[in-house]
Amino acid sequence: MIWLIGAGVMAREYVKVLKGAGFDFQVIGRGEQSSAVFEESTSIKVIRGGFAQHVYHQKKLPTTCIVTGK
Repeated sequence: MIWLIGAGVMAREYVKVLKGAGFDFQVIGRGEQSSAVFEESTSIKVIRGGFAQHVYHQKKLPTTCIVTGK
């Protein structure tokens, strides 16, 4: 599993590569507006609340994280 941290323009570019290579990934976003734009343009659900919020509730961590935002 790969976590893609961020839901902006760079994240949309990473999604093209990850989907094309057949990787299993989740997108974690912080901002409501960027998450909504991301979902609309990619049809991929964004886990909202940001990285810290998401990681706090996980029992299993990913093998890889890609940080695409600030």
